[in-house]
Amino acid sequence: MAQTQTEGASDGTTVEVQEPVDEYVFKPETGKIDQAGNKVVEKIGQFGAKASDGLGGWIDSNLYADVSWLLLLFCFVGCVACPRKRWMDACRVCVRIMGIAMMPNRFAVANPNNRSPGRFIWTGFVGLLWMGLVVNPAFAEDDSELKKFNALAEMSVVNTSGNTDILTFSLKNTLEYDFSHKYLGTWNVNLLSGKQNDEKSAERYGTDLRLDNFFSFGTYAYLLGSWLQDKFAGYDNRYSFGPGVGQKLVDGPTHYLKAEIGCNWTREDYSSAETESFLEGRASGRYEYLISEISKFSQKIEYLHDFDDPSNYKIETVTALTSALTKVLAIKIAYDVRYQNRPVPETLKKTDTIFSASLVVSY
Repeated sequence: MAQTQTEGASDGTTVEVQEPVDEYVFKPETGKIDQAGNKVVEKIGQFGAKASDGLGGWIDSNLYADVSWLLLLFCFVGCVACPRKRWMDACRVCVRIMGIAMMPNRFAVANPNNRSPGRFIWTGFVGLLWMGLVVNPAFAEDDSELKKFNALAEMSVVNTSGNTDILTFSLKNTLEYDFSHKYLGTWNVNLLSGKQNDEKSAERYGTDLRLDNFFSFGTYAYLLGSWLQDKFAGYDNRYSFGPGVGQKLVDGPTHYLKAEIGCNWTREDYSSAETESFLEGRASGRYEYLISEISKFSQKIEYLHDFDDPSNYKIETVTALTSALTKVLAIKIAYDVRYQNRPVPETLKKTDTIFSASLVVSY
């Protein structure tokens, strides 16, 4: 777009001069939509004040400026559910709610072919959460606790002989280090190896390194990096790294529930010699129920979504029951289900399951 301006030339003729104008500048107009946005803000604020009494003050706390968790979640759900197909059109109600120009027109500049708009919504949402947590001093916590080191090891062995010789060995180790009351570092290592009649039947190695930054109201941010090798599932190597945010929705004393969302840069090296790199969305949740002083039930679920290829998604669930024998030893029964919708090569099965009974050592 351009503006036309008339100027006089030296010979007495008139010349039209066109001045370029940024066609992507977003200039919202006042009107009924803005009034509707203000009314929505008021209603959400009233709901947040009531919900904070039951769910905790985090839900009505501000991430930045006057934008609360609840307002941001409302806008995110609205963007995902919006029936509009033209992503360059501005959501005027959300603009009014957020108090800022979100400028979806900018998405059109970065994404002229309207390719995979979900990646922009997801990364933008996670980015806003990160920005709000980092810059908002209201989420600062007291940094007075001493450093602490915790470790947990799980081991299980199955060995049969006779008509069928089977040897399966599984080991998991978790190391946690409290740098302070705000920062927690976690390192997980796991391996699974199996042989049947002297032939390798299972081989899986993995590790991940994580740093959590805790704030008030049960809110936290994290950085997560991981590596996996599982040739029987088609992976020579799988690397991922990215940030995310989490929220403790229920924090005891009997029930515990937390949820996380994040983004990963992922590279997958397949056994078929193919390689893929892509942006991946991550959503996970964990629930724990303390059955008694010595027993607990836990359920974990993780969903990974490839924004470049929506058919390439993965789901993992872990259901476990743990019972303490002593202060150091415990018995754990777990059922792990891993599903990948698009295995490479396609001849591989989509679902892997592991049922295990392990001895757990805390040290």
